[in-house]
Amino acid sequence: MVKLAEKGSDEAIGVSWQRLREFVHRRLPAEHFADASTLDRLIADSGGHPRDLLRLLNFCFQEIDEGPITRQVAETAARRLSTEYRCLVQPDDFGLLAAIDHAAADYTPATMQTRRLLYDLVLLEYNSYWWQTHPAVRTLNGYRSAVAAIAGGDGPPAG
Repeated sequence: MVKLAEKGSDEAIGVSWQRLREFVHRRLPAEHFADASTLDRLIADSGGHPRDLLRLLNFCFQEIDEGPITRQVAETAARRLSTEYRCLVQPDDFGLLAAIDHAAADYTPATMQTRRLLYDLVLLEYNSYWWQTHPAVRTLNGYRSAVAAIAGGDGPPAG
């Protein structure tokens, strides 16, 4: 995984974003994007996972006949990726994923459940050994409900 930001921070790691832009532009020139922010949206939706970034680009090409990749096409591609990840997540996973995302970076409970989530790339592991839920999973209703339960003071949902 390419770390796009530190856990809990909104500040982007510039060199990581630049390397992923270069990774894409080696395969697809910049003029294939309506604007630079469209590519950045795809990078964010990949969670820093190069293979998922390429999958998102493939989904984009399946949506357009000609012309550049627009923001709307990128959003459609992101929804398709979320749909694929929905099949990998069990209902009792959402509470654990939300808890991991809202805990300190060193909270990495090694269980059979987290091993499965890491294997399926539902949970991404970054090089300083912290975990975060894949952005495609964070858009799912089950995940959003689990986050709302934490924010509402109910504590992490069981799971």
